[in-house]
Amino acid sequence: MTDQSPVLAFPAELAPVYRFLGRLWLREADEEAMKTWRIVSDTIAADNGIEDESLNDLSIEYCRLFVGPRDHFPPFQSVWQQGQLNGTACISMERFLSHTGYTSQHDLGDIPPDHFGLQLDVFGWMLEQQMSSSDPCIFEVVDEFRRAHVLWSGVLLKRVEQAAETDLYQQLARTTQALLQLNETQHSSTERVGWASPTLLK
Repeated sequence: MTDQSPVLAFPAELAPVYRFLGRLWLREADEEAMKTWRIVSDTIAADNGIEDESLNDLSIEYCRLFVGPRDHFPPFQSVWQQGQLNGTACISMERFLSHTGYTSQHDLGDIPPDHFGLQLDVFGWMLEQQMSSSDPCIFEVVDEFRRAHVLWSGVLLKRVEQAAETDLYQQLARTTQALLQLNETQHSSTERVGWASPTLLK
């Protein structure tokens, strides 16, 4: 029997913000990223105390928080859900990437596909596709991806915000969490646009 629960559109205007935040989670900040961050923080009225933080300080902080070697917070879904790298979340991500035709605008090297920064970039890209696609199934794909590979991140965001010693990474964690919460609020109140079918990506 077909599941008749409603599928809702997502606020596509958030797409570039998701993609930019994904960039900051993926790798160390550079001057171009910092310029964009100042615009973003002004737009969302965030406290901006990053003027005195050098790129070198931010590079050290990025490595301390996300690379290690000790007491760090690997931004990989498999680590937080299974306690290991390259878990089932990687398989699921590869399935989504193959199904949707997403191509990264970043040099990912050998980064596992369940990196949170990549997941944010993919989600933002999906929101962009939602704006231009005439296929009603895209809403279901976006919703399935959100549930499978975005909503897990709350524990990571909380830990990073608590441990960060620079304003940039405290604000990055806080802003990402606020954006996800805003997305949930807007999504829950969006006009119904279609009906759900069983899981699309098998």
